[in-house]
Amino acid sequence: LERRVSEVEHIVQYVIPASTLSNDLFASVPDPSDRVLLQTALDSEAYVLLTLDQRHLPHGAVIAGIQCWHPDAFLTLFYQQNPHAYRRVVQFVRTAGPILRTPLH
Repeated sequence: LERRVSEVEHIVQYVIPASTLSNDLFASVPDPSDRVLLQTALDSEAYVLLTLDQRHLPHGAVIAGIQCWHPDAFLTLFYQQNPHAYRRVVQFVRTAGPILRTPLH
């Protein structure tokens, strides 16, 4: 994992500041739902975006200062750095699983 993180850090060299965002940037994102996702992340001042969409938002990509992470990589690193907190999250998800999967109306 450390080797992979180093590779990603090496790949991620150019960050587009949010102040330079334009419709052109969003037009370059082919999937309209990805545009909404990115705008939501920007509006919430997120630093990290967890996504399974490796085609349009690959792990390690940085768009407007938001770094895209594959959830598996994020959780692996989180576990390695915080094993006790990770176990508490797993326990919570198992307990609250049905509530978490209920769609909001």
